[in-house]
Amino acid sequence: MIDQLSRARPLTSRELDLLKELAAAGRQGVLKPAGRRSGFSRLLAARYATARPAGVKVLSYVITDRGRRALADV
Repeated sequence: MIDQLSRARPLTSRELDLLKELAAAGRQGVLKPAGRRSGFSRLLAARYATARPAGVKVLSYVITDRGRRALADV
């Protein structure tokens, strides 16, 4: 199902920009407020990125190996 989701439509330019931002951030990831729609939902669903708590209302988004491969394929 994950592969079907990621192949359902190509990554948008916004999603590619987010992946590039995550790749540049490295292991610490990018901090974003929790609950705010920041464009990461499809990246998380397709396992191109992960999110982990970084505070009470903050998440740290980090690119996965799958996300790096997706960037390399573009």
